[in-house]
Amino acid sequence: MRPEPPPDPHPGLVESAGLVARATAEEEETANAAGASGDWTIAATPIPPDTTDAELVALWLHGKSPHTIRAYSDDVAAFRRFTGKPLRATYLSDLQRYADSLVGAPATRGRRLKTLKSLLSFATRMGYLPFNAGAAIHGRPLSRNSPSGS
Repeated sequence: MRPEPPPDPHPGLVESAGLVARATAEEEETANAAGASGDWTIAATPIPPDTTDAELVALWLHGKSPHTIRAYSDDVAAFRRFTGKPLRATYLSDLQRYADSLVGAPATRGRRLKTLKSLLSFATRMGYLPFNAGAAIHGRPLSRNSPSGS
């Protein structure tokens, strides 16, 4: 015979996958005026778990200048074309191969690598990625004399 579970300490709250918060009286009035319930699920991460790579990049680029948005978007797109994978399926080895493949002006190569490192750091802070593979990437010294950095 199984023992009965203890009584619910918070009757009336519906708990989903996360925690549940009870609204204050003022919050409940505001929510009711807007037609919403007074109880909310507390987010486990700052972004929804079904966020896509494109949505993550848009969040990361929010508030940046149009020139920066264009350059960083191009950098991320180049990396995605190189790997053919979504960010959540990217391994450190993918980043290393990409870093080794970069050619062009030293400043451009450096920016491309720093762009990815920044995006991956943001993705990790937001809970989109479980770890930051970009933290292990250290670019080659960028020489002005050759595209290979030597």
